[in-house]
Amino acid sequence: MSLRVRRMSAQPDEIARAATLRHAAFFAGTDRSIAEDAAGLARLVAEAVSPEAAFVAELDGALAGTCLLVREELSQRHELGPWLAGLVVDPACRGRGVGAALVGAVVDHGRSEGVARLFLYTDEAEGFYAAYGWTVCDRFADAAGIPSVLMAIDPAPRDDP
Repeated sequence: MSLRVRRMSAQPDEIARAATLRHAAFFAGTDRSIAEDAAGLARLVAEAVSPEAAFVAELDGALAGTCLLVREELSQRHELGPWLAGLVVDPACRGRGVGAALVGAVVDHGRSEGVARLFLYTDEAEGFYAAYGWTVCDRFADAAGIPSVLMAIDPAPRDDP
């Protein structure tokens, strides 16, 4: 098994594959189309402002997952950021370290960009993120009323006294 995480390219076919994966996980049954998500990903890749970035994971050369680092994510908490957002792993690739590798890439990128604290929110993966050092900051109901958890991690290396 060969697992590789890298920055998402501007290649339309890669963006389309990532958007299709994201649509199935986040937007199925909503008004947001795959084309709209692909356009948003293409803008992020082309116009990312530090520390923003889009990442893909490849397992044996095939797209296995994607994750973003964005400036704004949760509408109720726009004062916070940047955010790990949109982590999705192809269901056929789960349990092989793809999600962990993508989270690690986002945290490492945040560290390299001098980010002091990263945030995320989740309604079902608190244990997954906690296993990688993310801590709970708040519990709340999202815009749809779904119980969710706000979590954070400090990616910057700490100076030992």
